[in-house]
Amino acid sequence: MSSILRKLLQNISTRIILIIYLLIILTAGFFLTYGYFNNLKLQELRQLDKLKAIVTSISHNINGDEHSLLADNITIKDEIKALGQNYLYDKIHSILSVAKNENNLNSEIYTLIFDTTAKQFKYIVRSDSNVYYRHSYVNSPEVLINKLESGGTIPKYKSENGSWLSAFSPIRNSKGDVVAILEADISFTEFSNIVKKQFFNQALISIIVILLIALIFIPFTKQILNEDHAQKMKFINQNKIISEKNKDIIDSINYALKIQKAILPSLEHLKSYFQDYFIFFQPKDIVSGDFYWSYEDEENIYIAVADSTGHGVPGSMVSIVCSNALNRAVIQSNLTETSEILNHVKKFVVHSFQDGMNDGMDICFCRINKKTKMLQFSGANNSLFVYSNNELSILKASRQPIGRYIKNDPFSSETLKLKKDDIVYLFTDGFYDQFGGIDSKKMKVKTLKSLLLKYHNEGMSEQKETFKTYFNNWKGDNEQLDDVTLIGIKI
Repeated sequence: MSSILRKLLQNISTRIILIIYLLIILTAGFFLTYGYFNNLKLQELRQLDKLKAIVTSISHNINGDEHSLLADNITIKDEIKALGQNYLYDKIHSILSVAKNENNLNSEIYTLIFDTTAKQFKYIVRSDSNVYYRHSYVNSPEVLINKLESGGTIPKYKSENGSWLSAFSPIRNSKGDVVAILEADISFTEFSNIVKKQFFNQALISIIVILLIALIFIPFTKQILNEDHAQKMKFINQNKIISEKNKDIIDSINYALKIQKAILPSLEHLKSYFQDYFIFFQPKDIVSGDFYWSYEDEENIYIAVADSTGHGVPGSMVSIVCSNALNRAVIQSNLTETSEILNHVKKFVVHSFQDGMNDGMDICFCRINKKTKMLQFSGANNSLFVYSNNELSILKASRQPIGRYIKNDPFSSETLKLKKDDIVYLFTDGFYDQFGGIDSKKMKVKTLKSLLLKYHNEGMSEQKETFKTYFNNWKGDNEQLDDVTLIGIKI
């Protein structure tokens, strides 16, 4: 062996070849080592993205109202000990179990609620047959509290049961409030062992391939460079195609915006019967799930502000169905009572969507007599504010949406005699549900009330700019959570 090595070193060409081979081996060793840790990190991120997609999808399939009903009615630890004891538990468990099997998860999916008294998360429903109802989640990651409203991922962390990767997503009720979170885990140890085994196999194959390539690398350098250039050109062409597709999509959405703007009514006729009005309308995306609606007959003016399920393109499609339902009830069916109109609209909306779809809208709906200024109001989750006699009166809406719901009581109505200088405010929850301010907290309806009381003396156009500026300053760098609509009418 020593004699062979001596001969190799004596010849300058063989020395150069040997040096090249050594450099290839050292370079390959460096990149294999670097690639191992980089691949481990990439695989971790992919697993987190997978978990995030899973929990986001599942959380939307869980009825937050039913989950709240389960957690609120059964408050004792281990009161549910096995499957089959509670219908709501079994229903949610079935969703989790199916999702676990369909996504080939080895670990469990479970829902948690935060016990404000114990300042701990409590297990509610799990995907397996083991029931740990209201057992404490010991040493839960702080991110579960910090991102309770938005959900997120939890990179490698340690708990009493080992090291894990996790993702969680909020479960919301019909009002949009977070009532629980859904979490799914992957064992980091199990995941990392699989990655190591896969990588070592790949590394062994790579070393063999690199050694073979090293023997024939130089003669084929030009061919490799040509192939690399071809791949770059293919990548450029693919990016061009993707850019063109994206442009087509944006153009389609912008055209949808034109259609939606055409559907939204002009409220100029209000100036003929009232002093003035303003419309603050700020969609979250290009098109909106919020919409406003108006109709005028010989005696009355009908005005509505509605918040359809979702936002963006899906929300705008639902808004068209809901707007059409209002037209059918008022214009075609000649209904005049606000409660009857909403009852009719609800039947139409429920009939329009397939079974299992809970799409619909929340709405603030009123009728104002042009001569007597008598106001009649009915609402679905969205109340009506009236500023009168230095006070802000609230006409409360029914606590149910327009659409499928566990509660199906007929809508009621309230009447109020309006006077000169009274101001009627119709709005959706997108304004006061926005997170922002110094502490990135929800604005809440209390803040909206104080703003209306503070700025009611301003002109209508000034009020619009005031509310718009306040909202955007409050939002700051935070993402706008929902579409925003606020209309004010001065009598």
